[in-house]
Amino acid sequence: MARSLSLFLLTFIYLFSFSQERNLQLWNLNSAEIIMGEKSSLKFSEKMHFTPATGSIDLKFGDARFYYDFTQWFAMAGGCRFLWSRQDYGWLQETRPMIYGILSTEINNFDLDFSNRISYRMLNKENNHFRYWQKIVIDFPEISEPRMQFYTAFESFCKLNRENIHMFRLYAGLKTIQKEHFEMKVYYAYQKNKNFSSWKTTDVIGINFDIEL
Repeated sequence: MARSLSLFLLTFIYLFSFSQERNLQLWNLNSAEIIMGEKSSLKFSEKMHFTPATGSIDLKFGDARFYYDFTQWFAMAGGCRFLWSRQDYGWLQETRPMIYGILSTEINNFDLDFSNRISYRMLNKENNHFRYWQKIVIDFPEISEPRMQFYTAFESFCKLNRENIHMFRLYAGLKTIQKEHFEMKVYYAYQKNKNFSSWKTTDVIGINFDIEL
């Protein structure tokens, strides 16, 4: 456990080590999952991005997804997201049908999830396009007293057009409250987002609340 904690802390320090101008955002994600059977569930989520420097909400979305576990290590999901993001010209509205494939395994008490998503972004003020998303999540062995769990993650976004990879994020987080039907996560994320020919850097402090019904 000491080795796991040291690795997590080194990752966290590394993410903070970049000395360059960047933005700060606060994120909140709330989700509720309805268990429909041994292998299926329905999940609803809402999320907001808040920028303290401007005092404004810059992104908000809501979505619904249906999950089905084919095996212990493979699941699929499908759903739709409605999203609004603040741009220089105003709010960009997006409707996004999505399909997921999720692979899960355990290696030496570390839980690994590899998620893939193909979505079609239907935008009111920009060209529609497909986008591929992938995310790797590593859960460290759980601390029993108090019950907590560190995790780290990496995700990337690739537009399936001329822009290709346009955003990626590195996460260092902690599951601080884990009950039978409730979980809370706090995390730091280092985000790089491509803006024309340059990359914009954002520091993120986030908190997630997950309820299982």
